[in-house]
Amino acid sequence: MAKIGILSFAHVHAPSYASCLTELSEAELAAVWDDNARRGRAAAKAHGARFIGDLDAFLATDIAGVVITAENVRHRELVERAAAAGKWILCEKPLATTVQDAKAMIAACKKAKVGLGHGVSVSLYSGGCGGKGADFGGSVRRYHRGHLHE
Repeated sequence: MAKIGILSFAHVHAPSYASCLTELSEAELAAVWDDNARRGRAAAKAHGARFIGDLDAFLATDIAGVVITAENVRHRELVERAAAAGKWILCEKPLATTVQDAKAMIAACKKAKVGLGHGVSVSLYSGGCGGKGADFGGSVRRYHRGHLHE
């Protein structure tokens, strides 16, 4: 069973990810970290996970991967830290707030040899997987199989 952690419950979709993880037989929601301790403790309790208030301690656990549902401006920092700790990553939309940040996040994951997944609303897709993705700086970019195309 894969142990998964959630980094922040700031995003509206975080509870849905947590619920899915608790229902999967192949995964376990093992830990929650949040820079807002009250929110993090409440979320961990609601989903039967432990709360770890220190990010370094959270990343030092034996979790295999993380779901990042933090504020958009924190995605790059959290992806880079999770990748450096060897954790596989699913990052909620948008992947990043700038093309530069997205490229740095992808590079960090490649360097660490960890996967980087990106949660995208169906409304952003045009034709399914590999379609048009998140809006970076006013123009639509393509993100497909780990490559950001400008």
